[in-house]
Amino acid sequence: MTEILIWPSQQEGDFTIADFTFENGGTLEELNLHYITLGTQGFDSNGKINNALLLLHNTTSSGRTWLEPGLANELFGRGRCSILQNISSLSPT
Repeated sequence: MTEILIWPSQQEGDFTIADFTFENGGTLEELNLHYITLGTQGFDSNGKINNALLLLHNTTSSGRTWLEPGLANELFGRGRCSILQNISSLSPT
């Protein structure tokens, strides 16, 4: 099994949309999205988040792949871009 790192400010949550309608007219009674966030949100003068980055995954995997050492260390590791200090990352899982 691949090691998953725990990053500073890492949090998980769920978001549910009731009566979701797809563009083609198909519907779901509930659309459930599980997500992981990293970093700290920043806000503009209107109270809107101004430093978000959305990381999506393919349908055969999980958003947790962004947290595997081989990829996460390259993106978020020490000496890399300061993404966790300047950007709040959101990844559906």
